[in-house]
Amino acid sequence: MLPPGGPFASADDLRAGYEEIGLEPTLFEPDTVIYSGKLLAEAHKRDPSSPFRRYTLYATVSPEFNGLPSPSAGRQYLKEFPEGPFAADTNGALADFLNDLFKVIKRLVEGAPDAKDYKYDCYSEFLSKAPLAEQMSGVQRSGLYYYRRVLALQPDSPNVREAMRNLERGVNGGWYYCPD
Repeated sequence: MLPPGGPFASADDLRAGYEEIGLEPTLFEPDTVIYSGKLLAEAHKRDPSSPFRRYTLYATVSPEFNGLPSPSAGRQYLKEFPEGPFAADTNGALADFLNDLFKVIKRLVEGAPDAKDYKYDCYSEFLSKAPLAEQMSGVQRSGLYYYRRVLALQPDSPNVREAMRNLERGVNGGWYYCPD
């Protein structure tokens, strides 16, 4: 949850007790620091209608660090704050979520022998009774919509452009959620 284009904090700057406010070394790059969103989440729980809601509501989008974002919370954030301080992040989280869901459905459509693995388990609750090909097409369109929204807010986002191209072509550019 660093500001877009902002500098990464160094783990050398961490002090004892910083984990209590949600700052900790990143898992795979322990020299850098990540913010878990803990303070925003606590502030939102205490007063969901505070004047700072445009900030605190974002904590509901990804309630678990490294967990799946909540599509309904993401849509709610964007409904209330389409240009809010975390609008690009929320659009990106929804786009990446849908990108992963697309890949899960595509593996099912293709009959991949390992299609019902832990990634499937992670996303299966978001599958509907509709035909898989229909779901795949809709999820792809929705994911592209959210990637376009990110680019409208942050035009200089090469990683977003790459993810969008991969989703357009239906190729796997890597997974975003449900870590190995």
